[in-house]
Amino acid sequence: DAERIQAADENIGHSTRATDFIAPHNAAEAELRAAILSLAPRAEFARRMINSGRLSTATVYDSVLSTPDAEPWGGTARLGAPLPDAAMRRADGGATFLLRELPDQFHILWVAGEGSAPVVEGVPVIRIGIDLKDADGFFRTRFDATPGATFVVRPDHHLCARFRRFDAGRVSAAIDRAAGRTP
Repeated sequence: DAERIQAADENIGHSTRATDFIAPHNAAEAELRAAILSLAPRAEFARRMINSGRLSTATVYDSVLSTPDAEPWGGTARLGAPLPDAAMRRADGGATFLLRELPDQFHILWVAGEGSAPVVEGVPVIRIGIDLKDADGFFRTRFDATPGATFVVRPDHHLCARFRRFDAGRVSAAIDRAAGRTP
């Protein structure tokens, strides 16, 4: 509920800005609109002011359902956001994309290379480097993935937790939190 309210508020804000641009409230807003429209054919920043594309961008949830990071992370993957896609190779060598291979349930993405694959009862684990290979380095770059890194993914493919090393207790707690099973 809280996440959908956040998304609705964000969309209402974008819609309000677009409406105000189309129908200015006063002379100053009309003058700004005219200036932006005149600049748009030759200036990228002005084109973005006309059509930001914001309504087609998924909301990044600032939510109690996400487990806060305990370690610093780079890359473009963000807590509360849909996972960024990445070109991958299946174990059989076939080309695929990360998002095509994800189940519609809580699951773990674990980066192989350190220790044995994690096990959490009832939670599928996709082993990056074994089940899916990051041949071009897109996954590593976008997720700031290092050997042993563990990413907990919700059924809607939003990132809800990430850890530099797998810890069954922390992963289980993150799943419980994201499922709303903790106070």
